[in-house]
Amino acid sequence: MNMNAPSNEGTSSACIRPATAGDARAVNAYVAEIFESSDFLISSPNEAHMSWWRRRWWLAMKDARALETCLIAIDAGAVIGMGECYSDARARTRHVATLSMGVAASHQGKGIGKALIKALIGWANSNGVTEKLQLHVHSPNKAAIALYKGAGFIEEGVSPRAIKHADGRYIDDITMGLWLANEGNEDDTKGQN
Repeated sequence: MNMNAPSNEGTSSACIRPATAGDARAVNAYVAEIFESSDFLISSPNEAHMSWWRRRWWLAMKDARALETCLIAIDAGAVIGMGECYSDARARTRHVATLSMGVAASHQGKGIGKALIKALIGWANSNGVTEKLQLHVHSPNKAAIALYKGAGFIEEGVSPRAIKHADGRYIDDITMGLWLANEGNEDDTKGQN
């Protein structure tokens, strides 16, 4: 899967593709950058740090497991965005994949997030197992919420004050979901708890 990400401002020539173990250093650089510029991450910087060899292993496992993927957006040789999906291997829950993603602050507003979410939905629609995508988003992250709603996700719940920052601030966690086109029982989405 290789796809070019459209640019609203005509400045991005990003390509979306599956990450490989060989991308470990570039992914680590991206992760370090994103933690410097975003307040909307669930992990703290020290919790998300992986050594280069550990990141290689993590990416290799994503590539090897049928119910997981990690896609990266590359521009001028640098990772500028990343999205991942993973499912529980248990039979009763593997039809639901959890999605997480981000785009470097310097590349936001250029269509990268939209291209990443489209590619992740495409992966989920084509893997033969995933029927639903779910995600968590911080309530103040209005741009991400709009992106997800634009892709068809709906708000399924709010967990008040679920995220606590080191400075004592609490943030509500919004859960969103998207039933995919390959899902067979569209009426089953009504009355979910």
